[in-house]
Amino acid sequence: ANPAWQAIHTPRMSQMFKDLRQLWSSEGMPAFCVSPGDLIEMGDPENYQLVRQQLTHNLAPVPFYPGVGNHELFASNQESMAELLESFATFWEKPPRYYWVEGEVLCVMLDVVGYGAPVLTRESLAFLETALAKHPRHIAIIFAHCPLSETVLDRDPARDLDYDSLEPFFYLENSEEVRAVLARHTNACLYISGHTHSGWQAPNLVMTEELG
Repeated sequence: ANPAWQAIHTPRMSQMFKDLRQLWSSEGMPAFCVSPGDLIEMGDPENYQLVRQQLTHNLAPVPFYPGVGNHELFASNQESMAELLESFATFWEKPPRYYWVEGEVLCVMLDVVGYGAPVLTRESLAFLETALAKHPRHIAIIFAHCPLSETVLDRDPARDLDYDSLEPFFYLENSEEVRAVLARHTNACLYISGHTHSGWQAPNLVMTEELG
């Protein structure tokens, strides 16, 4: 909700929504849209109000599922993490971690916390395990803000061109615990994250792992 930022980003966002509408007109409307975090710059009410207004205007009637990123955990008035998570839940009318079922697909949104050593808490890992076990016949898609370690890489490590999943702050510190959960459930098929700001040319931005 910053006029200087809006001057730069509004044309970009308008083009993105225009592209989405063109895609949907040719391929059909999607069942939902998702963003696993960083929908706002800081967790202040005016930012939440603006992003919800814009997404409602541009995506309706497609359901939208938001997640918690590191920027949702910053605020200008130095609120506690518990207060910031409560603000997220209040504005989006969804808890920080939740799941939903769409046809034969289970979607799980997880809440990464603990920046700058981000993790999924024991409670989040247990939530993931329970959701996967409860819907064993559903293909499962997991959304979380941070990538797993050893996945998305830097396009030019010598110049340190990109954020990547080998440097602290930009990958889940307990990635192996997450992998262990996924390995126990054959329905876990896709893990989608953000956070690194990577372009399509980044190595391992899209990759396959065989777990378990």
